Amino acid sequence: MITIRPAVRRALALGVAVGLATTLAACSATDDSSTTESTTSTASTASTAVTAASEDSNTAEVVAAAEAFLATLDEDQLALVQLSYDDLEDKANWSNLPNGQVDRPGLARGDMTDEQLAALDVLLQAMLSDEGYEEVVEVMTADDVLAGNVETTYRYGESDSDALNSSTSGAAAAGGPGDGGTPPDMGDGTAPTDVPTDGAMPTGDVATAPGDMGGGLEYGSDIYFIAFYGDVSADSAFEIQFGGHHLALMAAYSGDTVTIAPYFAGIEPQSWTTTDGESSEPLGEKKAAAQTLMASLTDDQAAAAELSMVYNAVVMGPGEDSGDYPDDEGILVSDLTEEQQELVTALITEYVGVLDEDEAQEIIDTYVSQYGETYLSWSGALDTDDGSTYLRLSGPQVWIEFDMENGIVYDALHIHSVYRDKLYDYGDASQYAS
Repeated sequence: MITIRPAVRRALALGVAVGLATTLAACSATDDSSTTESTTSTASTASTAVTAASEDSNTAEVVAAAEAFLATLDEDQLALVQLSYDDLEDKANWSNLPNGQVDRPGLARGDMTDEQLAALDVLLQAMLSDEGYEEVVEVMTADDVLAGNVETTYRYGESDSDALNSSTSGAAAAGGPGDGGTPPDMGDGTAPTDVPTDGAMPTGDVATAPGDMGGGLEYGSDIYFIAFYGDVSADSAFEIQFGGHHLALMAAYSGDTVTIAPYFAGIEPQSWTTTDGESSEPLGEKKAAAQTLMASLTDDQAAAAELSMVYNAVVMGPGEDSGDYPDDEGILVSDLTEEQQELVTALITEYVGVLDEDEAQEIIDTYVSQYGETYLSWSGALDTDDGSTYLRLSGPQVWIEFDMENGIVYDALHIHSVYRDKLYDYGDASQYAS
């Protein structure tokens, strides 16, 4: 469960980021003078940014880590990741789809050195809460499961005997869409709840499976991309985009103001157990928060909250940036009991809480203050083990959709969900107004 608590990693990550930038400058001393000047300047910029922002500002930590990461890149890589703040097309070019169906902006993890991956790791930890960082890592690991890069004894939606080992492409052997293969048999639907992690970023080769929507479906943690929009600075607006299959986050910074919307989180398979006995269920807490909230509704409340249409996919997903949201329907959150309102807050926290803790709490407090204008609604079913289940939360700012969908690689359900802020998507949602 994502909980909001004081940030305990800030000083450590900040020190690592500044230290990395300084080390890079020192290591470059044997290079030609122009290279030394450039790297030293980058390290100095990172240190200056730290003092330019307030001591408690997460922006300072992120600026230091971002500058340290950028200092590891060569000229060609920098050209890929440093984009204009006004590049609205690339900002909005995120998707839940696998690579092969969408070309994402930025630099892929698979095109980074070990040093660069380590610096990226520090940056993501600076941007995100502990739980948010773990969620991002495990969504990428799920893609390695699909690629066959993770040896497993169990995957959600299949029996133990159907599990594929790392010697076979998980996507292809499992019967990817359009390849004429037979999906694995359904298991008992029981998913592990223990989610151990060693905190390490995943590594893995890219696997390709035939797709029925044109092009090959590519899976693997190597094909997640990072891009920066605007100059990284504690004093001016910039954005950091990171994502790939089933993951898209846009963290926007403007001084001490920080947002993380849009944020798309999906997962397939929902859970797995490795041959080492480690079990993972990356979006298990989000699923549990949605299920607990839906189960709390009385018959009358459920009737009032049911949408007039049935939805089988998220509405405000990729490409839906005009600000044209569906009309509010459902039951006002303020009409729910105090205990149910706390369950709504828990669901919100599962999404906003991927952000660094202090910034997340301010956003959550704002959304809670708007419960008198915020609606809870659903369609299809009130059971996260039912593929027709769709849950929505819509307020003056907050927008969350949680949707159960049929599997693509496995004959089992998987999750799509999205969080948006109607005012502060991409730092300022008015950029995309119709």
